[in-house]
Amino acid sequence: MSVPFTPKRMASLLWSGANQIARYARERGLLTSEPLPVPTVGIGNVQAGGAGKTPLTIRLARDAIAAGYQVAVLLRGYRGAWERSGGILSPYEPSPSPALCGDEAALIRDQVPGVWIGVGADRSASFEKLASSAQLRTGRQFDLAILDDAYQHWRVRCDRYVVAVTDAKFGDRVFRDDYSAIGPEDVVVLTKGEAFPDALAKHPNRVRAHYRLNPGEANRKYRFVAAIGDPERARRSLTDAGYVVRDMTVFPDHHAFSLPEIEKILEEADSTGTTVVLSGKDWVKWRALGIEADRVAVVEPEIEIVEGEAIWRGLVGE
Repeated sequence: MSVPFTPKRMASLLWSGANQIARYARERGLLTSEPLPVPTVGIGNVQAGGAGKTPLTIRLARDAIAAGYQVAVLLRGYRGAWERSGGILSPYEPSPSPALCGDEAALIRDQVPGVWIGVGADRSASFEKLASSAQLRTGRQFDLAILDDAYQHWRVRCDRYVVAVTDAKFGDRVFRDDYSAIGPEDVVVLTKGEAFPDALAKHPNRVRAHYRLNPGEANRKYRFVAAIGDPERARRSLTDAGYVVRDMTVFPDHHAFSLPEIEKILEEADSTGTTVVLSGKDWVKWRALGIEADRVAVVEPEIEIVEGEAIWRGLVGE
């Protein structure tokens, strides 16, 4: 049976082809790729958005801190001012506006207050700033650095990679890489769906995760507002958790909300007797614009490892 040649498949072929060339160049020393001076785990995905990599970053950072590690999380800060200029956050330091650090950095600060966060496209420079600050404040260096969205980041070579995957087939969504890019030494985490993709069914380092949501209130009707990678699957997860979702409003991933836009959404929800429900990544942007927490419901998944726990624990040396 022939495979339909859709725009998503064409984009996937072009993007994955470019990354295959970049990977080949790095392996042969044609692209500079340097390690950091501490153990490093890179977390990423092969599909473009919606695979749940940031919740995995949050879970790994929590686990490492619980094991007594001093942990740095390094991320780009997509669409924030620090993406270019760089910036750092010390443990328990209040998060700046997502317009500065990006929505994912603000979310990670909310979810893991004890972690050090370095934001900026130059991950090595971010690490150097964090390491200097950590040495001054704590007298110790980092035990682990976690790079968020790192699977196609060529400038830093990580010791281990964790790849978030779903049951999506290549071309069903836009893919950055083909599944064949995932090596046997990588840890593959199925975050969404019932079965690993066929290409990964016998991978030696398989981990299955479950995203647990706090249950919705049975007597409430909700309007789901989403500027995330896979809003339709997120809506299904809300429904499975008991949320009665009457309406859904979708924006592009990482959308920069304006206050008039938000107030219009809230007014429409009030007029229809629904409560706006948001992801944590969207809530940090609404909060920065002065929206009170009691005007919305916020859901952010908790990661539960349901298969391959020993493989997962091995990422922090347990």
